[in-house]
Amino acid sequence: MKIALIGMSYSGKTTLAQVLSKKYKMDCFDVDALIEKDCKQTISQIFEIRGEAGFRRLETQKIQEIAAQNLDKDCVVALGGGAILDCKNREALQDFFCVFLYVSITDLYQRLALDTNKTRPLLKNDTPQALQAMYEFRLPIYREFCHCEIVNQSCDRSVLIG
Repeated sequence: MKIALIGMSYSGKTTLAQVLSKKYKMDCFDVDALIEKDCKQTISQIFEIRGEAGFRRLETQKIQEIAAQNLDKDCVVALGGGAILDCKNREALQDFFCVFLYVSITDLYQRLALDTNKTRPLLKNDTPQALQAMYEFRLPIYREFCHCEIVNQSCDRSVLIG
């Protein structure tokens, strides 16, 4: 089975992808981590240098590459929070079982506050109102595209993977 994990930043996609990969012995791909490795830059640096549009192009290329290289292989892919907004990415993932990791806006604020490095470029300097607007915009798109929704209300990793 090919699984794609979608949801907002801090929803637990990377953690769950690693657990599923280990438990079911399938390849694991973290799209953001792969882009950072290829570019030898952090996502924040890529956003600064290339802008969001430049990052999104890299993201789409990486998703298409993963999908093409894993046509007949089981794998799990952790996508960036905005990846699913692009129809090219949704098309590339049409053969994947898509799982949406839902996190309430309250929990999202709490998790963001815990990230002292503020590594997520679109959340780095945003006001609570901007985060709320992003959340409300993305939520119906996540729900429309997913096959399954998992509510992840805890910052405790064991709750998500238990």
